[in-house]
Amino acid sequence: MLHIKVNEDLLLRTYEAEDAEELFAVIHKNREHLRPWLLWVDATQSVKDSEQVILDSLYQLETEDGI
Repeated sequence: MLHIKVNEDLLLRTYEAEDAEELFAVIHKNREHLRPWLLWVDATQSVKDSEQVILDSLYQLETEDGI
């Protein structure tokens, strides 16, 4: 896992599977705005889809095959 403490109030970190529900809610609310930058937005239709995006991202980080 990646954790970068920016200051006392801000921590940047990789997503974890537990973040899937909140991630889906934010994506769903902002689809139109996010679509040009995140190619997977339209394929994300459920919390399970968001969880898979997170797991794929963690795998890419682990294998150094993506961001």
